[in-house]
Amino acid sequence: MSDNSTKCKWYTGKKFDNCHKNIINDSIYCKSHEYAGDYTDEQKSKKKYCTSCKKVKCFLDDSKTCGCANERVTKLNNKRKEDNKINIEKKNEQKEKQELEKQKLVEEQDYKVCKSCDQARPSSSFIGSRKEETTNCQICRDRQKEKDAKRTTTRNWAEEYKKNPELYKKKLEYNRNNGKNTKI
Repeated sequence: MSDNSTKCKWYTGKKFDNCHKNIINDSIYCKSHEYAGDYTDEQKSKKKYCTSCKKVKCFLDDSKTCGCANERVTKLNNKRKEDNKINIEKKNEQKEKQELEKQKLVEEQDYKVCKSCDQARPSSSFIGSRKEETTNCQICRDRQKEKDAKRTTTRNWAEEYKKNPELYKKKLEYNRNNGKNTKI
């Protein structure tokens, strides 16, 4: 069992508990707290608990961290930026390749580029219902027809006025004030 003279003289945790680890070499601190050997007595008296790295350190300003978080965040941001550059380059290469393939189809075969989906499609898919040439391909026109069918375009005002008579009265009042004739 070791005595107190071989224990680290620095602190751990928010409550500044004494460190329980053994000292290393000729220092009075353990391996985890070697950084405290560089502090002056004045700095040691102003020690604070860093909420980021969870160590008791000396930092003179009123912040809650010693700055270790800034280093970590900067390192992670740089890594993320490098990864993004690689991903963007790959996407750009794929786009260029697709553009070349699309141009090849348009030039060599009877294909056109759709204005809506930006895909190269056979020229036969650009003929509309009136046998006129269109700017959108048949696939895009069919998708648009489905969307149009789902959309409700008619509104039954007579039923709405019956359900909400106050709305009807407001409408009548508005029309009287603006000189319009209302019939329902």
